[in-house]
Formats: sequence, structure tokens, C-alpha cells
Amino acid sequence: MSVFSPASRFETLIYRHIRVIHVIKISLALLIAHLLNLLYPVPYLAWTSVTIVIIMLTLPQVGGALEKSIQRVIGTLFGAAYGIFILYLTSDPLLSGLLALLAIAVITWRASGKMSYAYLVAGFTLMIVLDGGEHGIREAIWRTANILLGCLIAIVVSQCVLPLRARNEWRWLLAQSLRGMSHIWQSHLSPNVHKPLQTRSRLKQLQRAVQRQKGLLNSVRLESRALRSCGRELEQLVEVQERCLLLLELLAQS
Repeated sequence: MSVFSPASRFETLIYRHIRVIHVIKISLALLIAHLLNLLYPVPYLAWTSVTIVIIMLTLPQVGGALEKSIQRVIGTLFGAAYGIFILYLTSDPLLSGLLALLAIAVITWRASGKMSYAYLVAGFTLMIVLDGGEHGIREAIWRTANILLGCLIAIVVSQCVLPLRARNEWRWLLAQSLRGMSHIWQSHLSPNVHKPLQTRSRLKQLQRAVQRQKGLLNSVRLESRALRSCGRELEQLVEVQERCLLLLELLAQS
């Protein structure tokens, strides 16, 4: 599978109506969660709904849902496990506080790099477990189970119900960027131009498209094993666009 392979009519239709489809998919995922609760009531079901909304709200693509689900599960498991370990290890509030501060220091140090969302989830999961005391252990177990359920529902709905592929959105953003840069270049070379071009708003729009491409790269790689080996080439395409935009900005001022 190539990121440049033609999109089907069905995929094009989904992309054109993505906002409406996105609303339908989130509503369906929440409906499934509440129907499951009616059949099999479980404590702390709110965490399932919260997980679905957090994962799907800003990431309609299949790869985006996978990426955020993985990070949320990892963060929840590590945060809950470390919190339960502290509660079993000691009941001394001073020692518990020191161990918690040690974990928060590590999380804060690493939170600005890769897997930043996983570290964030681990941090507040740890606090929830410790603040609950002995009851925090039970809450941590149920919360972890509900988050896993929410991630599963979000992934299934994203994958099976009118799926939006990140590779399609990435390709359309690339086409939009190249088309926009071509128009600016042609305007600059036109013999009818007698005053500086007013291209600031157009360049900002193109910069947003390029930044959006950069943000989709992980989702594109997660969706397809074939595309994981092309990750560096995709990154280079984004970098070339950034350099072209800089060049066009300098040309527009000349």
C-alpha cells in the first residue's frame, strides 16, 4: 500500500463529509458503551465515556485512534501499577509522598518527548490511586478496565464504521500544499505583477497544511506496515515543503 495510491470513491466521500461522519461515530461509540452498561453494569463507567471522547474527539483517523489508545493504555497501566505498589509497600505518608514525587519528577522530565500523552496519563492515574488510599486500589483496577474498554470501543468504531485513513488525509494535504505553492510561484513569475504580492495569508494557510501533515505522520505509519519503512521519506517530503515555503516567503518580499 502506498500513500500515493488512488483513493476510492468511498474514501473520497468520507473525507468530504468527515465532520458529519465524525459526530456520528463518536455518538455511536458512546451509545455502545452505555448499552453495555445497561446489560452488564460496572462501576466507574464514566471513565469509559471519557476515554472514548478523549481518543476520538480530535483524532478521527484510524491511525490517530490507535496511537492515542496505545499511549492511554500504557500510561494507565504504569500509573496504576506504581500507585498500587506504593500503597502495598508502605502506609507512611512521608515515604509515600517521596516515592510519588520521584515518579512525578521522572514523568515531568520525559513528558516533553515522545509518548508525552502516556506520561501525562501515568501522572494523573498515580495521583488518583494515591489520593484514594486503600479504596484507590479498587478504583485503579476498575478505572484501568474501563479505560481498556473505552479504547477497544474507540478503535473498533474508528476501524469498522466509515473509517478515515490518515494516509488519505495526508495525501490530500500534500496536494493542497503543492497546489498552493505552485499558484504563488506562478503569480510571482507573472509579467503582469507591478507591486509586491500580498501572500502572507496564503502562506500561513499552507504552513498550517504542512504542520498538519507532520502531525499525521505517526498515524500514517501506524495504519500500514508497508508505510512504516517509508517513514523517513515522508518526513523528508514535509521538510522540503517547509524549505519551499521559506523560499516563497523570501521571493514574495523581493
